[in-house]
Amino acid sequence: MNKPLTHLIDENLIPRSDNSDYSEFGFGNTNVYCAKSRAAVLHQVAFLCSKLIALLESRFTQDDTELQAGLVFLHDYLNLIEQHLISLEPSSAVESLSTLSVQTTTDMSAETALERLTQQLKLSLIELQLLVLAGMAEEHEGFANLFSQLHPSRLPYPTPALLAQLVCKHIEDRQALAYCLNESILIKTQLVKLRGETPTFSRSIHMESGVWYALNSANSLFSLHQPEKIHCCFEGLDKWLNETSANHAKHCLVNKMDALILIKSSEVYVGLNRALALLETTQNKPLILRVTDKHSDKDFNDFACQCLMSGSIPVLLCAELHPLNLALLPQLCPTVIICSVTNVHLVANTKIQIELTIQRPAHTEAISIWQKLLPEYADNAAQLASWFPLDPYHAQQRVTTWRSLQVEKHSPGNSDLASVCKLFKHYSGASLPQGIKRITPQLGWSDLVLPDDKIQQLKEATTRLKLQHKVLDEWRFLHNRRGAKGVRLLFSGVPGTGKTLSAEVLANELQVDLLIVDLAAVVSKWVGETEKNLASVFSYAEQSQAVLLFDEADAIFGRRTEVNDSHDRYANLETAYLLTRLEAYDGLAILATNFRNNIDVAFIRRLDFIIDFREPSIPDREHLWRCHVPNTAPLNQDVNFTQLATLFPLVGGEIRNAAVAAAYYAAQQQQDIQQAHFIMAIRKEFEKTGKAFREVNLT
Repeated sequence: MNKPLTHLIDENLIPRSDNSDYSEFGFGNTNVYCAKSRAAVLHQVAFLCSKLIALLESRFTQDDTELQAGLVFLHDYLNLIEQHLISLEPSSAVESLSTLSVQTTTDMSAETALERLTQQLKLSLIELQLLVLAGMAEEHEGFANLFSQLHPSRLPYPTPALLAQLVCKHIEDRQALAYCLNESILIKTQLVKLRGETPTFSRSIHMESGVWYALNSANSLFSLHQPEKIHCCFEGLDKWLNETSANHAKHCLVNKMDALILIKSSEVYVGLNRALALLETTQNKPLILRVTDKHSDKDFNDFACQCLMSGSIPVLLCAELHPLNLALLPQLCPTVIICSVTNVHLVANTKIQIELTIQRPAHTEAISIWQKLLPEYADNAAQLASWFPLDPYHAQQRVTTWRSLQVEKHSPGNSDLASVCKLFKHYSGASLPQGIKRITPQLGWSDLVLPDDKIQQLKEATTRLKLQHKVLDEWRFLHNRRGAKGVRLLFSGVPGTGKTLSAEVLANELQVDLLIVDLAAVVSKWVGETEKNLASVFSYAEQSQAVLLFDEADAIFGRRTEVNDSHDRYANLETAYLLTRLEAYDGLAILATNFRNNIDVAFIRRLDFIIDFREPSIPDREHLWRCHVPNTAPLNQDVNFTQLATLFPLVGGEIRNAAVAAAYYAAQQQQDIQQAHFIMAIRKEFEKTGKAFREVNLT
């Protein structure tokens, strides 16, 4: 974005008339000010400038040296404006500015900021003059100094009384000005402000510098996200851009129709990427605002006016769930785009609403995305598309991260596909949502102590996920069937039987992270918050291709209830939403429960594998004892793992806890680990679970 003009400040605030250099006024600096927008404003400034000259020459004597200096400034500035306008229009005769009148807006083609603002706000002639006079103090310090000479309180701003003397010839004109000062859209939007506690016509007329800059340049100083900074990627969006709803949205954008375009996605920047694709297709430019609950009506009004003057489409990013009162923005801007992660409730919305949904790209679209973003791996695009069926925005994020790391390592182009995929899995670019614990898996198949048939089921699940691209994408089994991709498992069994450990082994086999979802932190009593939290969980998992583990899943995957009140209805809506997201997840999702019968049958039908984790047998318990006591441990000769496994029916988690506790008992007594230490630790485990402990005679 262009930087605002920096004015040359004279010590006396009035430039000298003798060979003064006015290059800093903005004349000729077309890189800063858009030429057409600048010229439109200068025409209006010139008119008021000539009116000021006539007023000063008729009302004040030549003895007033300060005002005479102001007159010199006005004449010099008027000449410079004329020279500048002639340089912009060398082929046309420019009317002498000493007789220039204010241009009406009926013939304007809305090519400049001033024209757009005048047409959209339906400004009257007196409102246009008020707007320009308010900005002249920002135009040059010479005007500010002159206004201070004419202001009753010696402030560097014009007053309504001065405007009345300049342009109000009749009493009706003054009445029109009085009405304007109280009811004009300029006052309501605070484009122009009246300040002071004096009578209305003696108050100061203010305009913020950013507004004047926007009028002169058709650029905006409003705080915004530059679109190029989000690494836009429009590859693979052709089908989406040609859907019926998207065509309706494009029609509204092209014809500047009164419409609200709502793009709902799992992440606002995914929606923003789609919004920018729409705007590029329709040759519009965006002005972007991240909405928070701290934004006031003034903020939205300022934003709307900046959109008007810059000829931009307002794009609002709404990551939080709260009612939106956009003040005058819908009234001032015909077409508004909102990118949101949840349903948006607009206060007093009268616009046509067009909702655009975002689906994961089809396999062919994902192939084109990866071919475009990673041309060096174009031959592997089909495999990448199956492993990472990402939205174009997320795919672009991964590639950008990978390329930056390659530059840091000074090894561009030397990575094999496996290392690229590994980085893609670990650098998702998303922040960890609340309620998720991320584990980098370290355990392998050798760490699992389970019956062979259970091990075989787990391996079959990972194999199915690895071969999805061949069976579903290449061979086209279950083509276009919802929930075809991904693998969903149910782990049921009492605590400590190896459910979480098995999930970690699966994640390690797939070379991805394990995400353990704490449902207590995800489920909220507030309406809509649970869905929002779950959306964040699945969005993060989708980007990282991680294994999802819902521990104690019956808390939310449990049997749905009859609807007796609103709480039951919303609970069932949350369950239905979770079922939908689980079906759409392309990775491996695990529901872990202590009681299989508590899981809703609707979920059971959609599961690919159901694995019951039973209490380990005596040989398995002995194996577990040996696994959890390292070879480096100082064991006494009386330690008998076979005896421990036979006498005490513990599960894997309890055996692990007892092994560690026995080691601490021995270390505290500065002894080798004895059988008695293990017995003491086992007694504690029995006490924790409330089970009866059988005393054992070790002699």
